Amino acid sequence: DRHRPDRDDVLGDDGVFLNKVKLRSVTIPTLIIHGRRDSIVPFTEGEELYANAAATDKRLLALPGGHNDLLDTAMEDYFAAISEFVGRNR
Repeated sequence: DRHRPDRDDVLGDDGVFLNKVKLRSVTIPTLIIHGRRDSIVPFTEGEELYANAAATDKRLLALPGGHNDLLDTAMEDYFAAISEFVGRNR
């Protein structure tokens, strides 16, 4: 049975996702991949996630592209970053 988080675990009182708050306690290596032209989740939110991540080993990879077309615009860079990250953090 999968745990389904309560709304209060995911959203703040203002209805905003609490991801950046949660990342303040994440100390494991962290890779954030975000499209610079994302019109759904603005790139500045990816920058905020990165800034709030407590991990000392963290990376923000900014790719050209929007919310759902990163593989179309930068597939090689996308998978290279994941491969390098996983290889370094086994």
